Amino acid sequence: MTFLRKTYIPLGQKISPHEQKLLEKSLQETLMLTAPPEDFVFELEDALRAEAQRQQRQQTHLWQGLGIAGLIGGGLLSIVGGVWVWLRWQERQNVKTPLIPLIS
Repeated sequence: MTFLRKTYIPLGQKISPHEQKLLEKSLQETLMLTAPPEDFVFELEDALRAEAQRQQRQQTHLWQGLGIAGLIGGGLLSIVGGVWVWLRWQERQNVKTPLIPLIS
């Protein structure tokens, strides 16, 4: 059982070609690639697609909501601004002129 033996190689220190080959073999055995089962891959693809579609719908709904809120807010601001302008105009119309004109 070679995996229980710990060998530390300080950085910059050269090792013999034999040790190099043993280290490479040990790394290859340790990091051996294994392919996941096909069922897992298909389930993962389906899950990723479903999540992407959910996020796309959520983002679309968000932008639609912001657009509607902008339309309503803009309409209300226009009404409030119109009422304010009308009130200011009414104030100017109702200002009473002095009975005695001021002579300058």
